[in-house]
Amino acid sequence: MPMKTSEDYLESLRRLKPRVFVQGERVDNYVDHPLLRPAINTLALTYSMAQDPEYRELMTATSNLTGEVINRFNHLYLGPDDLVRKLNMVRTCAQKALCILRCMGGEALNGMALGTYAIDQKHGTDYHQKFLKFARFFQENDLICAQALTDVKGDRSLRPYQQADPDLFLRVVERRPDGIVVRGAKDHISAAIGSHYIFAMPSRALTEKDRDYAVAFVVPVDVKGLTHVVNTTLKSAEHQEDHPVSSKYSTVESLLIFDDVFVPWEHVFMCGEWDAMEPMLFSFATTHRHSRCACSAGVTDLLTGGASLIAKYNGIEKASHVKEKLTELSTISETYYSCGLAASILATKTASGYYAPNMLYANVGKTWTARLFHDSTRMVQEIAGGLIDTVPSVSDCENPELSGFIDKYLKGKADVSTDDRLKVFRMLQDMTTFGTVCYWSTISATGAGSLQGAKIMVSRETDFDAKERLVKELGDMPA
Repeated sequence: MPMKTSEDYLESLRRLKPRVFVQGERVDNYVDHPLLRPAINTLALTYSMAQDPEYRELMTATSNLTGEVINRFNHLYLGPDDLVRKLNMVRTCAQKALCILRCMGGEALNGMALGTYAIDQKHGTDYHQKFLKFARFFQENDLICAQALTDVKGDRSLRPYQQADPDLFLRVVERRPDGIVVRGAKDHISAAIGSHYIFAMPSRALTEKDRDYAVAFVVPVDVKGLTHVVNTTLKSAEHQEDHPVSSKYSTVESLLIFDDVFVPWEHVFMCGEWDAMEPMLFSFATTHRHSRCACSAGVTDLLTGGASLIAKYNGIEKASHVKEKLTELSTISETYYSCGLAASILATKTASGYYAPNMLYANVGKTWTARLFHDSTRMVQEIAGGLIDTVPSVSDCENPELSGFIDKYLKGKADVSTDDRLKVFRMLQDMTTFGTVCYWSTISATGAGSLQGAKIMVSRETDFDAKERLVKELGDMPA
C-alpha cells in the first residue's frame, strides 16, 4: 500500500469518530475545528514532506517488516545510521513547524519492540510477535499513533496501589477470555487527536502489589469509552494573522479518560509483568529524549534566524553584544544536536535486534534542553527590543487612519519595508511571548520527562568509580 498524501491523511481522520471536547464543548468535526486544525496541519506536514522529492530520502526508510518504503516516523531502528537519520529528520521538521508532534508515536513503536521482547524472554509470553504483527499493519497503512505515558498520579508520595482512588494510574479492572478492560486517565498526551491509535504503557517503576497497573496496549482513538479533553496552544481563532506561527502550525495536548475501555488480547503487549517492564519504559524515554535533542535544535535554529534577521532590519547586526548573543544561540542549538548525534553513533544493539540510543548522551541532551530554552528566548527578546511585545496588530496596520503613521514611525532600515519588519516581530512575538512559547517553555522543562528524571539517568549511567580510578592512577595512589 503506498504512503499517504496529506489529503489522504485528513480523509482518514474524517472517518474516525472519537469523543472530543474542546473548551468544554463536544466537537464532532474536529479535523476542521479552528483551534485544532493547526496541530493537524503539523502532522499533515509529515505526509507532504515524505512525498516531496527534496525531503523524500530524509523522511522515508525501508521497513524490515514489509520490505516497502515507509514513513521514517514509523520505522524500527536497525542501527546507528537509522538514529542519525531520525535525528536529522526531526530537526528539519522542527525548523518548519516547531514541534512536529509525530515523534512520540515512532518512539512508542520502538519502545514496544524492545520492551515486548524483554518481557517474552523473562516470562515466556508472546507479546513480541503480537506487537510485530500490529507494527506491520501500522507501517503498511501509514498511520500515526500517540504515546499515552503520563498518568495523572494523584498523591505523588504514594505508589499506584496505595492511592485513595485506585484509578489515578491506568489499570486493568477486568480480565476476560477475549481481552482486558482498563480504567484510568493519561494526561499531557501530545497529538492524540491527530492520531489513528493510542499506545499506552506505565509511567513509572512498579512493585508486585502494583501488578494491575503493569499494562501496555494499543487502541483506536475512537474506541468506545475513550474521551479526549483537548488543550490547544492556539487559544483563540480570532485575529490569527497576528499569530503567524501558531495559527498555521500548533500543538495539542489531551487528557485521555479511559472509562472501562475494552482491549482485545491481540492488542495487549503487557499485562501484569511488573518485574519486566523497565526495558519498555527506559527505551521509550531514552528514544524520546534523543528526539528532544533534535527538535530543540530545530526550534533554536528558528529563534537564531529570527534574531539575526531582526537585528539586520533594526540596523544593529554589527553590534558586539548582538554578535555574541547570536553566537551563543548557535552554540546552544549545536550542543543539543551534538548530544543527539553522540547518542545515535554510540547506540546499543538490544537482544531484540533493534537499537536504542545511548542512554547517557540522550539524557545529557535532555538536561540541556530543559535548562537553556529560557536563555534562548531571553536573548532573542534582548536583540529584538520592545516591539517584540507591542507590535501593532495587522488590523491596526490595515486601518487607513493609522497605516501611514505606522509605516512612517515603525520603519527600521531604509531598504527594508515596515511591513516586512513587523512580520518578523509578529513571528518572534509568537515564538517568544505568545502561545507557542507558553508550550515550549513548559515542554522544555517537562517534555520527555523532568529535568530531575534525566539527571537521575545521567547519574545512573555514569561510572564514577572509573573516574575515581583515573585520579588514583594519576596520583600514584593504590586502586
